[in-house]
Amino acid sequence: MAAATAIPAAGEVRLAGVPLGGQRLRAWQSAALAEYSVAGPEDYLLHATPGAGKTSFALTVAADLVASRLI
Repeated sequence: MAAATAIPAAGEVRLAGVPLGGQRLRAWQSAALAEYSVAGPEDYLLHATPGAGKTSFALTVAADLVASRLI
């Protein structure tokens, strides 16, 4: 029998559906993720100051694309 997977909380950073240390996306990251999800672009330019959380955003997008089998 397969193990049940927990549904992550809104804005929670995940990698392949697994929460990463209880981290949550910042408000701007959640807004950018919503924009990205609606637009469905092939290319997406994200710029922010160092330490703002660009990598967490990118990992969340990548994990969502892998989970949906788009990549």
